Amino acid sequence: MLDEWEIPSDELGIHTDNMIGSGEFGRIFTATWRGIQVAVKEFHDLDDHKTRLMKNEFHVMTRLHHPNIIQLLGYTTEPFRIVMEHMPGGDLKNYLRTCPRVSLRTRITMALDIACGLCYLHRRKPSYVIHRDIKPNNFLLTKDLRVKISDFGICKILQNLEAKRSQENMSRAQEIDGTANVGTLFYMAPELVLHRLERSTRYSAAIDIYSFGAVMYFMFERETLYGWCETREELTSCLLRHEYPDFTRSPSIIRDLILRCLDHRPSCRPTADEIVHELDSFLSSYPSYLWCF
Repeated sequence: MLDEWEIPSDELGIHTDNMIGSGEFGRIFTATWRGIQVAVKEFHDLDDHKTRLMKNEFHVMTRLHHPNIIQLLGYTTEPFRIVMEHMPGGDLKNYLRTCPRVSLRTRITMALDIACGLCYLHRRKPSYVIHRDIKPNNFLLTKDLRVKISDFGICKILQNLEAKRSQENMSRAQEIDGTANVGTLFYMAPELVLHRLERSTRYSAAIDIYSFGAVMYFMFERETLYGWCETREELTSCLLRHEYPDFTRSPSIIRDLILRCLDHRPSCRPTADEIVHELDSFLSSYPSYLWCF
């Protein structure tokens, strides 16, 4: 651990009656630290695997600094807790589930925020980051509905080879040998799903782009991609047949971007910076009278 990140436990007033999140590895509470409200991730039942993920998340977050990445504030010891900025808007999945009408402009702005965060992760120097678990639950909202990427427990930091090849080629084609058993099933790229039972497979940052496409499908269609599949086997069958979902609500330009992100060929998916450019251009050029959609 890095001593400069340590926060004395007696400086942290944890609100144990206000749990704002929970999962396999622990719970998240609000707390007060030096007069500001923060979020505290508390881990439980730590085995060797969970300990590795916990340490990985902390060390990755110490390196990340971007407006669309959740900000690490520090940690406490005995017990170990990660202290982060508090995001009062909750997570994207819950927001879209509970708000029946979200304007097209708001949804595109949210998608642009996510793409900007991914662009930062994929273009970092001297090392870049593949998140590996892009899904609506892992996007947190400010009170102004700006989006930040969170949950870096299973992400992977890799040496950036931009000096040897162009950024475009690196993002699309630089493959690594890694575990195939990462991510959340309905947001996992085909190259991971189809090799999920194998110990390893080859993949690139393009797996995050596929997941981003699945997130956009959820944002604009209000349904989970391949949500009709009840088992992993059914999903695998759909992917093997190269079936694509129906679109009933997405504007054509958004539908086209989603389908390119969902391309079964990783090298054919757009890069994060290309997505940023497209969404930014769309926000600037789309007719204002259609923003109420």
